[in-house]
Amino acid sequence: MRISRRELLLPLAFVVGCVVSEQIAPGQSAGPPNPTGGITVADLEQSLKSGLKARRPQEFEFIALVVQKVQSQQLPISLVQTAFLWSKPKQPYPYVYFERSLRELAAREGISL
Repeated sequence: MRISRRELLLPLAFVVGCVVSEQIAPGQSAGPPNPTGGITVADLEQSLKSGLKARRPQEFEFIALVVQKVQSQQLPISLVQTAFLWSKPKQPYPYVYFERSLRELAAREGISL
């Protein structure tokens, strides 16, 4: 009987998770709260640029606008993450799918981009 890598790593991941959760006192969060739901704005901007394979100045401007709206809490991070996760597997350039889907999702929520 052969044991898969996943079967070996699953117990290890569980133990590491338990150890990490023990180090945080009850009622204490792992870090300061931020409006982006656990991801920093710098991380969001870099993730969008690289994950969407942005390459034109207009694309970088739209990403900067999205990040600014998330930072000012005018645009929910959940919409950005939904559009990002849906468009990321599209090839060769997922950016076009991201922009169109995010504009559509934001319009449904009454948010202009």
